[in-house]
Amino acid sequence: MAKQKSTASAYTTSAGSATTHWTDEETSHLIRYLTLHRTEGGDGNNFKQATFTAAVAHLLEPRMAFQRRTM
Repeated sequence: MAKQKSTASAYTTSAGSATTHWTDEETSHLIRYLTLHRTEGGDGNNFKQATFTAAVAHLLEPRMAFQRRTM
């Protein structure tokens, strides 16, 4: 199975840390996902790593599948 590549671009700064730039659409999808799963944040509204891992999987799904689910 081929890996899907995110449209977010990443590059390494002179300090050696990776920096990622998200499009407005990608940011909106992440916020929408976290809003729909806000109960997973608990009382302190801090999401666990599993929530972010699931969000990444969701963002990497083909867009057509996402659009069909939201119609």
